[in-house]
Order: sequence, then C-alpha cells, then structure tokens
Amino acid sequence: MLLKLIKNKRVIIPLCVLIFILGGYGASMVKKNLDAPKEEKVADEETKTEEKGFDLVGSILSLFGKEKASLETDKAEDSKQSDFEKKVLDKLIPEGEAAPEADSEEKPSEEGVSSTSAPAISLHDVYAEKGKEVRFYVADPSDSTYKWEVFDVALNDWVTKEDSQTQNDEFGRKLHYVSILASEENHKTMVRCTHGDKEEVAFLYVITKKIAGIEPASSKADLNTCLVSFQYPVKVSFSDGSAEEIAGLWDLFFGNQKSERAEEFDEFGMMQETLTIKTSESYYHKAVGDKEELAIRYHPSDGEIIKKEFTLEGTDETAPEIENVQLGDFKISQSDTGETPVSITVTARDNVTPLPQLQYALVRTDAKEIKEEAWSDSPSFNVPISQNGRYVVCVRDKAGNVSKLEREIITTDSKPPEIKAVSLSSTEGWVQKNTISVVAEDKTAISYCFNNVETGESSGFIDKNEFDATSNGKWNVQVRDRAGNIAESEITVSNIDNHAPKINIIKVR
Repeated sequence: MLLKLIKNKRVIIPLCVLIFILGGYGASMVKKNLDAPKEEKVADEETKTEEKGFDLVGSILSLFGKEKASLETDKAEDSKQSDFEKKVLDKLIPEGEAAPEADSEEKPSEEGVSSTSAPAISLHDVYAEKGKEVRFYVADPSDSTYKWEVFDVALNDWVTKEDSQTQNDEFGRKLHYVSILASEENHKTMVRCTHGDKEEVAFLYVITKKIAGIEPASSKADLNTCLVSFQYPVKVSFSDGSAEEIAGLWDLFFGNQKSERAEEFDEFGMMQETLTIKTSESYYHKAVGDKEELAIRYHPSDGEIIKKEFTLEGTDETAPEIENVQLGDFKISQSDTGETPVSITVTARDNVTPLPQLQYALVRTDAKEIKEEAWSDSPSFNVPISQNGRYVVCVRDKAGNVSKLEREIITTDSKPPEIKAVSLSSTEGWVQKNTISVVAEDKTAISYCFNNVETGESSGFIDKNEFDATSNGKWNVQVRDRAGNIAESEITVSNIDNHAPKINIIKVR
C-alpha cells in the first residue's frame, strides 16, 4: 500500500513538502528556544515582531503560489511612506533653501489640525539654551507689511532689523520672523514687530543651565482650540535641581504617535506580525477630544530628545459669543398694569456646542438665578414683560458656560419726550424756505410733526427731526414716543419771502 502511494505522483509531492516543512518547523522551534526574544527600538521608531503560529495548509498553498501576500500592496505602502516623508520635509523650509536630509524624526506633521483652525501667531517671548539660533514668529493674514526692530541698549533706541525672512508653516501660510543668537550678551534682548495697526514686543531669555526634564504646566485645553508649541507653557527642570515654568521654550514640539501593522510569512510558513510605532513632531495640536494621549518633546537639533507623555483633557470653558439681539415690534402702553409679550431673536455661536444645542433666556439684571424653565431651545422666543428696566439676554452652551448681554426694555411709558431745543436755519434776511430743527430725547423711538397754526401747512409725523417751512407764521412742533405720549413746542417763522416783486408802471424815455 505504501509503495502504491509513493508511486502516485499526486501524493508524493505534497508529502515531501510536508516533511520538509515539519523538519524546518522543528529546527526553527529549537532555535527559538535557544535564543531569547529580542525587541528593537530605533530612535523614535519602535518595531515589534511576533510569531503568530504555524498554518500548515496556508504554508503549503503559499509555497505553490496561492494566498501569498501581494507585493503590490507592499509597494503601495512603501509609496505612501515615502510620500509622507516628502510631505514632512517640505514643511517649514525657508524660501530659497533646500530641504534637509531625511532623518529618523518626522517633524513637523499636521496631525489633528487644518487650515481653518490655524491660529494667528502673535509675537511671544522666547526661552532658549545658550548657543541656539532662535526665531521670533508673527503670522497675521490681515496684514501684509511687517517692520522688525531690536532695541539697542548702547544707543538707547530701536534699530530696524533688515534681515527678516518668511517661511511656510504646516498650514502652508507664511510666518514672518527674525533670527537672533541666544548668547549671554543677547540675554533680555527686546524685539518689536509692527504690522498693520498692531505693535508687539517680546524678549529673548537665554537659559544658561542644562535642561533635564519637561512636563506640561496644565493637562487641560479648551476644545477646538489650536495649541502652539513655541508658546505652550511647560514646567522645566534643570540639571542643578531647580525648576521654572516657561511659556515660549525654543525647540518644543507636540509628539503624535502613528501605529502601523504588517503581516507576512517566513520561509517556513510562520506568520509574523510587525507593529511599528512612529512619532511625528508638530508645532500645532488641536484639542478635539475629552481625553487624548499626547506628548511634549524638547528636541534641540544637536541634543538628546526629552519627552513627556500625558493625557490632554479637552474642556469647554469658553462661553458662547452673542452676535446680535433683536426685539420684535410690540406696543408700548401708557399704563403700567398688565404684561406685554416681547419677542426676542438672538444670534449667537459657540466654539464647541452646535448651534441647535444652544439655549436662550431673558431675565432682569437683579435676578439672583436663572430658573431652568426660563431657558428656551429656540433662538426666537417670547417673554412677558411686566415692568420697564434693564434685562439680560443669556446664551448657554452644553458645558454650562453662559454669556450675557444687557438691554433696556420699555413696555410702559406715560412720560412724554423731552424737547431740548427748537431752532431755525436762518434768522436774518429774507429766504424762500427756513428749516425748523428739533432736538429731543426719549427712552423709545420718537417721531416729529411740524404744523403751521395759521396756514395749515403740516409735515405729518415723520422720522426726521427737520422740516423745510415755506410759509410764515406760528409753527407748532410735536414730538411723539412709541407709547403715544406727545411733547409740544412753538416757534415763529417771519422771514420767508416767496413772492416776486410787483411791477406797477414802466416808463420809457
């Protein structure tokens, strides 16, 4: 029977393959037991390889060219990685300079941010170890001209710095900057940048002690805000045991981790899974989650990386922004009894809470609290007003932050407007028309009426406080408020002459 099987070619080939694989598997297991497992770490790229087990059928089929990992996929992954590295190298390259040689670090990247969230960069103090070439950055899309100056202590005056430059940041926009060497003589050098109608001043502080460690000064950040690494506050510890909180540490970055998994078979049919963790560095980080793992990294170009991993807690501590409050038309009563329904429309926005989830309320300024039933889910709502006074329009986001805008609301008015003055545009000489002007005040909108008591000429109630009188006589001036209260005053016009001269006789000599 065995001889028949051996003579059968359909059986003998897989059988030989099976014996070969089992022999190789046994040898590999012996070697694995003799050699301790190894873990390889290269700079900030950590790779772990794990044998997942022996798949006999899969191994046999793979040897015959079936279910084999596609080389095209590997090529595609390699292509992606090279594109990514190229993209990284293209960032933050000063105009006219060549890209540096690639190294094991990927910095900076644009993880978690977009051009729409790019923050304006204001001039900021810079702290740097002695010997570093530092840059003072400014970026404001509304300005196109930048004037840089450095204060000269010897001259006791500002000196224009002509060697300012620009470079593209992670968003592709231009950062304007000047470079200064962090030397002992440049300690506390003052830099000034004038752009548009803004003038900003910052200092260079030179660190003479060796930096030994860093950690964030706070692990909280307002959601949807973009953090800037070279302005981020950190607690810095030094080699002599001292420590200091610094905002503006040069060579500080945010670190983002990216995991890549790959599976492949070795020559014995063993499947191996490789996990590669790469850390990229960025000048910006957008807080987008309640909790996210992040790292800050002090990475000088000529020194060892000092890093601190922490959990960044996204918080919402920013109240909504009230853009506009509009009161609907309502009748102001001359009586102070009863309630007047007033419609209110509020336009607001928030950096975290979506617009449909904002809530709105109206309370008096002397209210001790806002009752829950006073809140409306609609930005247009009605409130019954029983008395005049100062009211507060409130907008609340999901985190409970409340913004307020004070308004005066008048629903009852029994007091007429106050007429301050009534005057004429011309008091001397004859004119064809004379303009009557009124100055009056009231807490509500007012209208005006100009009546000639003698001729009956009238303007009717108009919004304009001026009227061109074309007839002489006593004019009655009325000012009316929204409640219908009317104040009156009189003025006499007597210098209007709109009659042509009368020719009685013409003599010809």
